[in-house]
Amino acid sequence: VEKPAHLLASSTQTKHLYQQAYKQARKYQYTITIGYITITNWQELMFRFNKKIMDEVAKNIAILINDNLHEFDHAGLIIDGEYLFIYPHQNKKEANVKLTKLVEALKVRFFANLGEFSVNIAFSIATPSAQDIDPYIFLSRLSEIKK
Repeated sequence: VEKPAHLLASSTQTKHLYQQAYKQARKYQYTITIGYITITNWQELMFRFNKKIMDEVAKNIAILINDNLHEFDHAGLIIDGEYLFIYPHQNKKEANVKLTKLVEALKVRFFANLGEFSVNIAFSIATPSAQDIDPYIFLSRLSEIKK
């Protein structure tokens, strides 16, 4: 069953996918790259616009994310306005090309229902090393390093 293009994995599903992918990469010793995107002004958007408009913005972001995922890539919601990307068997350079393309698509996307207000985006990308035992410590460090 194929999931609709406007849906992303929930926060709980994303955390489970992330932990599972992280453990598999360590166990079978293959490269995994993790990307993180945040809408830096999400709280301001929520304050300024009603729930219906915010749902439409979130739906459009999900569609763009799903359109830019390749066959084995995974993406999901961490919390509102924060998204996690899992790129198994891909180095940082390969994943960075995909994530940069997605960020550019999000930046040029015109959200008609926001009027003059724009969506500000920051992202980071990293590859965990063998010393990164706890996946959540790695994730917290990744969320602190935003471009």
